[in-house]
Amino acid sequence: MDTHRMTALAAAVSAAALVSVSAHAGSFAIKERSTRAQGLSFAGATAGSGGLQSMGFNPAAIGAIDPGAGNVEISGGISVINPITEGQASIGGVPVGAPFDAGRLAGLANSYVGFRLEDDILLGLAIYTPFGLTTQYDAGWLGQFDALTSSLQTITFAPTIAYEPMPGLTLALSGNLMYTSVRLTTAAGQLDGDTTVPSFSVGAMWQATPSTTVGLAYLHGYNIQVDGFFTPTGGVALPARAAAQLPGVVSLGVVQGITSDFRVMGEVQWQNWSTFDKLDVALIGGPALQSDTQGYEDAFYIAAGAEYDVNDQFTVRTGVGWDQTPTNSGTPVGVFPAAVNPIATNRTARVPDEDRLWLSIGASYAMNDHMSIDVGYSYLFALEDSVVGLRNAPAGSVAIYEGSAHIFSIGGSMKF
Repeated sequence: MDTHRMTALAAAVSAAALVSVSAHAGSFAIKERSTRAQGLSFAGATAGSGGLQSMGFNPAAIGAIDPGAGNVEISGGISVINPITEGQASIGGVPVGAPFDAGRLAGLANSYVGFRLEDDILLGLAIYTPFGLTTQYDAGWLGQFDALTSSLQTITFAPTIAYEPMPGLTLALSGNLMYTSVRLTTAAGQLDGDTTVPSFSVGAMWQATPSTTVGLAYLHGYNIQVDGFFTPTGGVALPARAAAQLPGVVSLGVVQGITSDFRVMGEVQWQNWSTFDKLDVALIGGPALQSDTQGYEDAFYIAAGAEYDVNDQFTVRTGVGWDQTPTNSGTPVGVFPAAVNPIATNRTARVPDEDRLWLSIGASYAMNDHMSIDVGYSYLFALEDSVVGLRNAPAGSVAIYEGSAHIFSIGGSMKF
């Protein structure tokens, strides 16, 4: 294999660990795990503002099961994401090619079940998407050796057990198993691969007073190793492997009742993105190609929200969130053999990330004591244009993006 193809292979396989729905901050993490909490921009999600669906953030949210409405609850939702990732590539400030929109419509689903086995013991299962990807560029664009098509699907299965040592306090542990399937292409070729990796989560939820609930959770990261095949353009498939550490998350949420029908929520999440410090790339059964420095930084997500019970059946809610990117257009990319562009950084055309603001609204309708339906809508927009120094393009090549997204969700719960 010639040097160009080995370098292109390294670039493509490295990208196997880069997974993002475009227009999201927080790099390639996905938050859409609860329709109800989405209407709050996920404020208070760790403290159960999403009902049973908050298990996607805190396994102790299984304690939200109300014995008075039955010992079993099933909940879930579907989200449709319409990202708008409009950009323009240039060399030395001179536009090259037509403007583009790399974003593509995507869908996500989640489901949860909880069962109160004893008065103080609960069992459950959470199924949700922690990472995801959909971007696409036209062949021939300036960054075609950085990215063309990017498609990734992940799903986490999290069996959960919880114990309530005293009324109002739930302690929980879940074992997480994440399946990942990826297809990434550049002008150099195509990569297909998949992997399944374990992890875990622990959490606590405490009803400190009749009107105050506090939640604390730790979701351990994933040590991924993607095995697959890279097929160089016009060549044969080559077994390849990429390894990286995806971040853990520590989250704290609060739900505070102000009156009997009005509540406010807060959420702080710390994402340990500095663990995503490198990508080790090798041919399976062959030599290592590189250990590529990433330079990601730890990041926060902060949200506040409120909800109001219009009556016994109908609840409305709203929230705002600030989503910090772990990427930085001023951070050098480190060692990257394909990079002839000295301004290339840890921000890539696959993840054209920037700090973003979430604005959300939502509502719930209880059809009876056992069934309810939730809807949520969020609008995301970047606080600044995202500047990406292209790694595999002539010196001075950049792509500048304006990012936003519309997210629609519908979900519901059933208790019996």
